[in-house]
Amino acid sequence: MGTTYPLKLLEHFAWILDYPTPSLQEWTKNCISLLEPLHSEAANLLKGFSAFLDQTPEGGREEIYVGTFDLQAVCFPYVGHHLFREDHQRALFMAGLKEDYGVYHFSEGGELPDRLSVMLRFLATGEDAEQMEIVDWCILPALKKMLAQFADRSNPYRGVLQSLFFVLKDRSGDGAMG
Repeated sequence: MGTTYPLKLLEHFAWILDYPTPSLQEWTKNCISLLEPLHSEAANLLKGFSAFLDQTPEGGREEIYVGTFDLQAVCFPYVGHHLFREDHQRALFMAGLKEDYGVYHFSEGGELPDRLSVMLRFLATGEDAEQMEIVDWCILPALKKMLAQFADRSNPYRGVLQSLFFVLKDRSGDGAMG
């Protein structure tokens, strides 16, 4: 049986994986504080990201983010892309996510519904077993594919994704985040 993590941890990861804002370091440090007593390896990976943030001006942070997730991306931040590429299955997947979000009165805030940060925010809203199935069937397989795309192991976002993978993989056996 794995560790039970607080749901707010998923929201922290969502903010860390969104486009960099001035509060990125604060979200990262709070996430580290939540993780340290629960998963030291995941916390250490985020400490590496925090060190990157300390050493990198805002413009450099944005440049790394865009190079990692947007323009000529190392890895796209869309779960459906990694599961289905640009096949019609991805469109069906996104339609299903929108339907699920509607059941829980969750808004994706103008983003595509399969964006990893949106899906993490959705999961942070509750611990319904159906919601948590998204982790096993969608997010973990997509994270494996995302991590495999990082030829440059020094990319700071690789550590963030690896940390998230550890957290989601190690959550309690009943699917609850806590």
